[in-house]
Amino acid sequence: MKNVARRALTMAACAVLLVSCGDDNNDPAPAEINGPAILRVSNETRFVQEVTFDGSYIGDVAGETSRDWQVPAGIHTVNIHDTDAERYTMTGEFYAGVVTQVRFGLPAPGGSSD
Repeated sequence: MKNVARRALTMAACAVLLVSCGDDNNDPAPAEINGPAILRVSNETRFVQEVTFDGSYIGDVAGETSRDWQVPAGIHTVNIHDTDAERYTMTGEFYAGVVTQVRFGLPAPGGSSD
């Protein structure tokens, strides 16, 4: 009887652990996006940046890397931010067959970009 109670308690503890050990990544699934223009985000920081296109999350860019997305042509807004705060917003025209590069980096100490 003692072993049965111990097994039941162990199984209950495992069930609680399985329910509480979900994915800690709270990012929504990236929106499906496609088109004839190319958005290239170059992240010149050490930190992962989240990218939104016209208000929809499209993915992350790892620190000190670049990432491309195929996007619709036309005038669109891109937001790049880390998990703490929005850092950069740009609205621009995207053209079919053309790469539009957005470079994101932190300002130099003292606010100068020299």
